[in-house]
Amino acid sequence: MIEPCLQEAIHYGNISEEELILAIEIVRQKKQTFLNAHEAKHRITEEKNGYFSTYVPDESKPKGLRQIKKKTREELEEAIIQYYKKGGSSVGKEREVKICFAEVVKQAILAKTEKGNLSATTNRKMSDFYSYVKGSAIGKKAIDAVTIDDIIDYMMETIRTGYRGDKSRKKAIARNGDIRLQEQTAKNLRTIIVQGIKYANRKGWSKIDANNLFETLKTEMDCDIYYVPQDNDLDYVLTDTQLRAVINLIDGMDYDDWKKVHSKDSAVVDQGIKLVAFCGCRVGELCSLKWTDIQDYVMSLQRRESRGRAFNEKGEPGEYTFSVLPGLKKRKPLRAIPITSRMELIFTRLKELAPASEYVFVRQDGKRIREKAFSDRLKVLCRLAGVPERSIHKLRFSYISRTAKTMPTKVLTELTGSTVRMINYYNKNTAEMQEIRAMMERAECL
Repeated sequence: MIEPCLQEAIHYGNISEEELILAIEIVRQKKQTFLNAHEAKHRITEEKNGYFSTYVPDESKPKGLRQIKKKTREELEEAIIQYYKKGGSSVGKEREVKICFAEVVKQAILAKTEKGNLSATTNRKMSDFYSYVKGSAIGKKAIDAVTIDDIIDYMMETIRTGYRGDKSRKKAIARNGDIRLQEQTAKNLRTIIVQGIKYANRKGWSKIDANNLFETLKTEMDCDIYYVPQDNDLDYVLTDTQLRAVINLIDGMDYDDWKKVHSKDSAVVDQGIKLVAFCGCRVGELCSLKWTDIQDYVMSLQRRESRGRAFNEKGEPGEYTFSVLPGLKKRKPLRAIPITSRMELIFTRLKELAPASEYVFVRQDGKRIREKAFSDRLKVLCRLAGVPERSIHKLRFSYISRTAKTMPTKVLTELTGSTVRMINYYNKNTAEMQEIRAMMERAECL
């Protein structure tokens, strides 16, 4: 149907009816060209609520796409045509989508993954991605705008500050100050960053030399920046006086008065805290200890607890899972620790407190006690004893710092399962003022 104004133009001879019909057909074909080019890459779908929707390129979005939704298909097609007419894309050639750096790293990790079958290595890489890359400033930056200097600055800042995207880590940083990444974590992060750049090179999104990036990061990271102590060594340990106060509190605890702070499970956890204080084992080794590991006055540590998070084929994180794995850290099969008289009393007490189970540390319902329970409980005991709060891992610092004064380093490395380098890291100055004063007075005796 021809509009009245066009009929008037035909009447006065401004345009012929044949020319008008031809012009309308040209416009219709051009619109159809826009729609055909769009639908070749993006579907138009009808949703359950009756609306029609599709996606068009949008550089401002993390994935480079923006949704358009209309009540009718005709309205949606008109919106698509207007989008392309305004310069959204040329006919048959969609505008280049600028993908963000985080999305590139994620795609690189998942590129070689078989659908529905993510390996343990891929799960670890995805965990590092969500912890350190996804929420970072560089992660939101367009890949073609990322320079090698940006990546180096991001890596070194992350190593120094221990940045993680989740809220709990941010709270920890606010509470404890500078929390540095450990060396292996930093190397794992470097791996996925370089992997992402190689992937971007193959796609033509980046011109950064991946090999040069790796060598530059390696040089920067070879500096001894991972295990830099805080200003005060006492922030890492409980001194002998403080530890004695915590142990005395445990020994005098009235577990018959069941309150929120103390429960039957707490009594079992408290014995585990004492055991770490007396032998310096790792908490993962502690909570995976079995009764069969204790024989002939020797405690054989031969397994560890592992916490992981599974990711689906799209890289979406699932729930955390806890499992017991054979072998110890650094792939050592086992480590034997002699049982002292005080440790023997701990195991005797545990047999009275914990229900019968293959594991030594179990709750009253028979389930194995996990790592976090020991740290949470120790912080409660520290508050009750009036000493600084420490995690269960800080007892390992305390034990090595205390025994390093009298035990040969070779024996201590075998006992704790740490390298000489780590022994030097764990060994803190725990001397209190009274001890320092006594040392100074002995030095005055010429």
